[in-house]
Amino acid sequence: MKSPLWIVNSILVILLIAIITFIGFSLKKIVEPINVTQITPTKIKELTKEEKPKPKDIKYIYQGNDLFGTYKAITDNPQPVKVPEVPNPPTPKPLATPEEPQVQFLEPLPIKISGIISGSSESKSQVTVVNNKTKETKSYKVGDKLFDAYIIRIFPRKILALRSNGQQDSIYMYQEDAEQEIKELQDSSWTDVVHQISPETFEINKDNFIKRVSSLAQLIDMLDTTTAFEKGNSIGCRIGNMDKKSIGYSLGLLPGDVITLISDIEPTTTENRIKIYNIISQAKQDDIIKIEIQRNKAKITLEYHIKTNTEINKENKEQTKIALNNKETRLIDTIKTAKRKNNLSSSIKEIKKRDKYAMTKYGGRESILKNLSH
Repeated sequence: MKSPLWIVNSILVILLIAIITFIGFSLKKIVEPINVTQITPTKIKELTKEEKPKPKDIKYIYQGNDLFGTYKAITDNPQPVKVPEVPNPPTPKPLATPEEPQVQFLEPLPIKISGIISGSSESKSQVTVVNNKTKETKSYKVGDKLFDAYIIRIFPRKILALRSNGQQDSIYMYQEDAEQEIKELQDSSWTDVVHQISPETFEINKDNFIKRVSSLAQLIDMLDTTTAFEKGNSIGCRIGNMDKKSIGYSLGLLPGDVITLISDIEPTTTENRIKIYNIISQAKQDDIIKIEIQRNKAKITLEYHIKTNTEINKENKEQTKIALNNKETRLIDTIKTAKRKNNLSSSIKEIKKRDKYAMTKYGGRESILKNLSH
């Protein structure tokens, strides 16, 4: 007996074919293009001013129908706002000007110089010092510490020491040298140091300059120099209000001058200024030091010719010799002139004597001439 499953299978196959056929016909209808017709836009007629709708008055909402009573009428005259008065500023209290601290000088160092070895350079120079308290003798060189001071310069007859408070002491080997320097400092004349040749050329006696200007600090104080700035940069040293007895006027400098170059070195730093002072103090005979300054926005170059006492004494001897020769020549000329005068005076005396004799014997010189003519 055959199974009845074939009937079920046949029915399912028929249904599958029917479904596929239906789906095929349905897809054709969807894929077919739809004819679209273009719709032309219709122009909206613009309303005129009169035809435009007016906005509705909404006052009735918050005036007539104010359910919660929140509306408050706005008044045309607002109340003025009160501005509080500005209180007066407090009275300024004058500040007390602080008093300038008094300069306190330290006591002199308890030492005595027993000897100085001055070399060609400061590194070779030495000074022998005796401690007045312990009587101990010790040698020092530049840069060594001596009590609270440091030795900064060694000269043939004195030393310079910088104390702990910045005070600078000059210690002499001989008392008469100290007295002589005090006398020279009181002297307002600088003719033994500077000699002007022309408005921009000067002669400087180096030996006398070192004697009277013993340190850079002293020179800065004499010239009242300060650092000059331009656009925030240092350009040199400005000469301040110098004392009338200052060496600055003798050097051709005036208050307000700005020194920009000294021997091609800009005096803009302390190191450069020390270098410049050493160049001046160590200059040799016939060296020329040039200084460029700004005076009333104009550049001026000053020349300083270095001389020494040895050369000056030599020139003085030559000038003295020439003067003696000239004096001797003038004396000889005077003697010759005197002799001529004596001869002339004797001739005049002889003529007067003859005239007197003629007057007493013949009645005058004219009578003698008449008698001789006859």
